[in-house]
Amino acid sequence: MAKGGNKLMLVRVLADLLVDGKSYAANDVVEFPAELAESRVKAGQVDDAEAAVDYCVKELGKKPITHEPVIVDAVADAVADGAE
Repeated sequence: MAKGGNKLMLVRVLADLLVDGKSYAANDVVEFPAELAESRVKAGQVDDAEAAVDYCVKELGKKPITHEPVIVDAVADAVADGAE
């Protein structure tokens, strides 16, 4: 398990999950910042065991996804809606 800083961790998502506005499905393999991954491990939402990640990649053919938060600009959305 990676710790601290800007380190990233690969994890297996255990059930459908919404993180920072981004949806993930069960068995997705996601690369999260270590601090975020560790909090999700403690919550029982993801598994950071190498065997769990390997199973999804090798047996299920999942490709790792790099977590990127969805940023919603409410002002830009409101302007775009008003322009239509």
